[in-house]
Amino acid sequence: MPISPSYEWDEDDEKLEVRVAVLGAARDVFATSYLLKVNSPPYLLMVDLHDMVDESKTIVTISPAGVTFRLFKVCVSY
Repeated sequence: MPISPSYEWDEDDEKLEVRVAVLGAARDVFATSYLLKVNSPPYLLMVDLHDMVDESKTIVTISPAGVTFRLFKVCVSY
């Protein structure tokens, strides 16, 4: 059974940054407009985002300390 790793985030009106602490190499890192996933057995984290982000501007950094996602929010006007 997978274990959820610790993570934290910061956000403002324009962007969101999610930092995931995983030990070892992250084997699968995935980001879409509404979902983030980090799989580094035995750790698995899936984050369902509240609003849409611009996946073409998403920046993912993988380091020995973990995985950092920098996401830019999409401004939708109705």
